[in-house]
Amino acid sequence: MIVRVVLIRLKSQFQSDKERRLIAKKTREVLPHAARVVSVDIQLACDARTEDAWDICLIVRFHSMQDTQVYRKDPVHRAYADVFLKPMLETIHVYHFEQI
Repeated sequence: MIVRVVLIRLKSQFQSDKERRLIAKKTREVLPHAARVVSVDIQLACDARTEDAWDICLIVRFHSMQDTQVYRKDPVHRAYADVFLKPMLETIHVYHFEQI
């Protein structure tokens, strides 16, 4: 199992609890339908130290690294990332781990 960890820092105007929850809701509605996704977990920053660095953490699971490449090109993911999320992003970091 491959675990894709996505750390998201939003632009200041989107850093309220309300905005984070709206983004989380949309993410929960959309990303599970992207190609090759096994599951999606969404975490919101909940303490000052975390909020200073990140707003949202997404955990997206795949069966293989090859599946992550299919996912990255999938129209559902591209619309989510490029149209919905990108205008709100300050920065994003993506890491992959193998779940053992």
